[in-house]
Amino acid sequence: MSVAYDDVLRWIRRFAAEVEANKAYLTQLDAAVGDGDHGINMQRGMSAVVAKLDAQAGDQDVGALLKTVGMTLVSTVGGAGGPLYGTLFLQMGTAASGKGELSPDDWAGALEAGELFGIYPEGTRSKDGRLHRGHTGVAMLAVRTGAPVIPIGFIGTDKAQPVGAKMMRPFKTVTIRIGRPLDFAPQAGQPPGQRALRAMTDTVMTEIQHLSGQEYTGRYAPHGA
Repeated sequence: MSVAYDDVLRWIRRFAAEVEANKAYLTQLDAAVGDGDHGINMQRGMSAVVAKLDAQAGDQDVGALLKTVGMTLVSTVGGAGGPLYGTLFLQMGTAASGKGELSPDDWAGALEAGELFGIYPEGTRSKDGRLHRGHTGVAMLAVRTGAPVIPIGFIGTDKAQPVGAKMMRPFKTVTIRIGRPLDFAPQAGQPPGQRALRAMTDTVMTEIQHLSGQEYTGRYAPHGA
């Protein structure tokens, strides 16, 4: 399924709204390891992004849209955050240059360019705390590109931001565990059947379960979860 220009624009605005809602919490987290200004800086940067987007007429070029976000963040966010987030959006914009929508092949192109692409294999956030069956898109991307899959397990998100909560709760610990890269390169360039894609996806989900400690249901998450 392709992602249209308007979808990307809505995502950027949603990201800005989330930064605004959680700027105090982001600053609090940064205070423990840095100079305590990350939330303030990111809020300033994303506010500038929204103002820039409101002032310009969109030409339906996803790449240009992402580059505008990147350049604005570089020029308005202080510290290391501006260059880091700005470069991310600039690289995404380069990969999507001239495109009015992004197809699965476009995401694959971003991976081949050496960039990172994050995906939730379950397709949604679990509402019951259990780990559900993964969809095979992650395996398809890995096979098309030869890029490794790095499984990541999150622990404590149900306490930091329970399902339905609009803001994260302060003073709650979230642990992120990063697993060993899974190399599906031998299958790259081959047209594997659904059975092979399912086996690779199940391998990814097993690694995530080991990292997160969640109960694995073996079933897809309920629609709308």
